[in-house]
Amino acid sequence: MRGKLGDGFHYVSFGVGTGHKDGLIVEHLLERNPGMVYLPVDMSSEMLRLGTQESTHRVRLPGHRVVPVQVDFAIPQNLTELRGLVHRLVGDEPVLYSLLGNTLANFDDDGGLLANLTALARPQDRFLLEVASTDAVSDELAQEAVEEYARSRAYREFVTSALLHNTDLTINTDAVRFRGAVEGDRALRVKVIYQNQTGGDIQMMLPDRTRVPFPDGDTIRLYLTRKYLRKAQEEMVRAAGMRKVAATHSDFSAPRSAQGFGMDLLLLAPGEAPTPPAEPGTRTRADEIWES
Repeated sequence: MRGKLGDGFHYVSFGVGTGHKDGLIVEHLLERNPGMVYLPVDMSSEMLRLGTQESTHRVRLPGHRVVPVQVDFAIPQNLTELRGLVHRLVGDEPVLYSLLGNTLANFDDDGGLLANLTALARPQDRFLLEVASTDAVSDELAQEAVEEYARSRAYREFVTSALLHNTDLTINTDAVRFRGAVEGDRALRVKVIYQNQTGGDIQMMLPDRTRVPFPDGDTIRLYLTRKYLRKAQEEMVRAAGMRKVAATHSDFSAPRSAQGFGMDLLLLAPGEAPTPPAEPGTRTRADEIWES
């Protein structure tokens, strides 16, 4: 994958995460562009702080060339502003954008998000996308995906962390429930919910001290994730107006993982969007992102 990128790239990372993967990319790009600018983008200031520390601690990247951006990148208007910032910083020099760690799968409108993010890429830019993958979709495999997540106590603690920090609920990880389904001919979908199993109604407090009811048996959605059908990825990429330049696939090595589950890393470049031309005067999401 490294050999598919030329010299001179700057780096914009959507969702810095732990910063470990970003660190590897920053290190590689910096070797080929000593003047690179790195923009980690995340909605959480704490994730930005911790992730950026991890991604830059092994490299000599001057502080003025690390530009953390705290925005919700699911909002098109924020991408318009981000595009302007990136271009003011790097001019016409190429940019590598990335969305790693299967982050795409966490959004209801995953296709719309991908289209909005990739619309930032100019002909000289590239986009690195990492997604969890499956070789097939079926109800049986959807259940296998559920079991993969459900048997991890660490994962249960991860998905309930938002409730722990934003409500006064006493968290019971055994109340976490997983629902698997086939999403058309494109993915296995796993929805994670938290169910009130106390036997009575609860009044929970939010950070602004508002109290809201949480009735017995009711649920709160915690998380959404997917495993994308590998043979459907080409259409997903094409629908976002991109083309695949290179790809790598890694199978999960865990002994209890279903055969065919893995991770795919796709290097994308701008291509022709598949949608027919809009009627005169019609504005699209791409218009809103590209125009500023």
